[in-house]
Amino acid sequence: RLAFAVAAHLEPEILLVDEVLAVGDAAFQKKCLGKMGDVAKEGRTVLFVSHNMAALLNLCPRSILLVAGQSRQDGPSSEVVREYINSGRTNQGEVIWEDMSQAPGNDVVRVHAVRVISNSQVTSDVEIDQALQIEMEFWNLRPGAELSSSIHLLDRMGSGVLASANMHSANLIRDEWFGAPHPAGLYRTTCVIPANFLNTETYSINAIVLADVTEIQAFAREVVSFTVHETGAMRQEYGGGWLGVVRPRLAWQTEMLQPLNGQHGPGG
Repeated sequence: RLAFAVAAHLEPEILLVDEVLAVGDAAFQKKCLGKMGDVAKEGRTVLFVSHNMAALLNLCPRSILLVAGQSRQDGPSSEVVREYINSGRTNQGEVIWEDMSQAPGNDVVRVHAVRVISNSQVTSDVEIDQALQIEMEFWNLRPGAELSSSIHLLDRMGSGVLASANMHSANLIRDEWFGAPHPAGLYRTTCVIPANFLNTETYSINAIVLADVTEIQAFAREVVSFTVHETGAMRQEYGGGWLGVVRPRLAWQTEMLQPLNGQHGPGG
């Protein structure tokens, strides 16, 4: 912290900052980002080394990805960050544990499989105008256990997009198995994410089985991933980027409240 404070106030032509956000509290980190932004606006150079992708995207228009000391990519930060994240993740639309002893869980529940389905097929590539299903299969090993199912949907940065569960209060339909005593056996639970809801992005899934709603029995972290792809259906009027991780089609309507100087709207 002292080193950064000294370096920043010397007004150097080039400010080299290596993982400064790894130390200090939130206030210090915010102050660091503000100072680096000020330096850049003054026309001086900031070389920012970090694994904090959100800070990098906010601060740096250009990035360089280094792998084993060699430059792998040099270009706009959004493209370089995407390459960095994708290099550590393989899109996989289905994972199956054939050996129950190796599956996520305990002596109550074991996960058997998690998969992404679109157009009736297991896939890791989903078109934006197609609904998708997240399926989870699990073994209940304790007769009478009262179980529920949940997922976390994460974006490519690992940030939570949404959480969903089969509990009655969070379900558009009614799942009769929620909270009910489960005889021993294999079960499949399915969550549907509607078409035209998610933005073009790569997502991953945490799959969870709970007992009594709150006690986690099995947790499969980022077990499957998938990418939502553009189809062009929402590009007839606008071709730029859409903000956010969701991109729903919402209902809009405009009305004229009062004409001005005899002017009227569409259709006269």
